[in-house]
Amino acid sequence: MDLDLRYLRYFKVLAETLHFGAAATRLGIEQPALSHAIKRLERILGVQLLNRSSRHVSLTVAGADFLAEASQIIAAADQAVEKARKQARHRPDTLVVGTLAMTVLKILPDILKRYQAIHPDTKIRILECSIEEQINGLRDNTLDVGFMRTPPIFECHDLEFLEVESFSAGMVAVPTGSPLALRRSLQLADLKSEPLVLYPYEEAPDAVTSLRKACHSEGFEPNVVLEGNSMFIILALVAQGLGSSIFFDTRPVVDSPSITFVPLEKEQAHGIMAALAWRRERLSPLREDFIKVTRQYVAEMHP
Repeated sequence: MDLDLRYLRYFKVLAETLHFGAAATRLGIEQPALSHAIKRLERILGVQLLNRSSRHVSLTVAGADFLAEASQIIAAADQAVEKARKQARHRPDTLVVGTLAMTVLKILPDILKRYQAIHPDTKIRILECSIEEQINGLRDNTLDVGFMRTPPIFECHDLEFLEVESFSAGMVAVPTGSPLALRRSLQLADLKSEPLVLYPYEEAPDAVTSLRKACHSEGFEPNVVLEGNSMFIILALVAQGLGSSIFFDTRPVVDSPSITFVPLEKEQAHGIMAALAWRRERLSPLREDFIKVTRQYVAEMHP
């Protein structure tokens, strides 16, 4: 059972407020995303945690018991995180960069080479983080900068964003044994009956929304059979023949005999933008130089 700690936090806040709207506001997310997360948690656990009606939300007996256990887990996790953060704060010569997998493959290597030419003695730590984890890390100063998709669904008035690269759906990853793997190119409509493996909405709301709109314009609802919260999980599922996936890139992202990357004939889902994010306040020299290097990269790549 793969239980996301974030779902426990969502449930705890909802149990405290017993109101989806109020809980979503406290969490800084949209109410549909919260409702989706709680339903997903109930599916994972196999129990009903809440009694719902049009006017009232209450905990079931199982929900009340689970709240007590979840609260202990959250407290223990927060204590462990705080301990790690205290240790991280004592590394002033280390630049900590949060990133998504797609950024590591396409954007980050070139920027890192440029930065290391200026700061050859600086230690750089690269952490793969979700958008929510990056925002939290930037706010508590455990991350210096973060590469994330924009616009995020969270409130980010205290952060600055620099758009770095745009992505459009341009490549389909299919199991090598699939008939689609024999095609030189594909149209989005060719995936009408194909089982798909995608990110869950709460991990990539912009990408999922853009893909669904593009599929609807072709006259079909995408058949999403599995979800994975990282690109590498998704690719592992594709490699096992469990479905195909659509990638916001025009190049193969891994070299695997079990996966064939087939280009889409035209880019049909747009609007996914990778951006560098940082806090407006308390910029360190290392962080300022990284931002400058990234600005130079953007100016050269997209004059």
